[in-house]
Amino acid sequence: MDGDGKPEEADMLYDASRGVMYMAYDGSFTCKNGASANGSILQAVYAKGNSAGKPVGSGWYTVSLDEGKCGAQSAAEYGCKFDASQRPTECGVATLDEKTGELDVAVAKD
Repeated sequence: MDGDGKPEEADMLYDASRGVMYMAYDGSFTCKNGASANGSILQAVYAKGNSAGKPVGSGWYTVSLDEGKCGAQSAAEYGCKFDASQRPTECGVATLDEKTGELDVAVAKD
């Protein structure tokens, strides 16, 4: 599930009103800077007919990072949106809009 070829154990919830499959799991991941880290990950994938009008298979993920982990300048929630091919499209400090279920990302400047 996380791209390393090994199965992951995850809690899953399908929100039929929004058309989104949510997955929560603890695991390791590769940071943008090439380092590895571990953490609790929340991922959402849009299904057919989702209320946000997003492409099927696209979505987002978020993880809490401590200062210094993955190059984080401060402890915060970080995440990425990804397209239907799972390619990241926006990454940065992330907040979840509880009203819409969407992830808002303050895009990190390189």
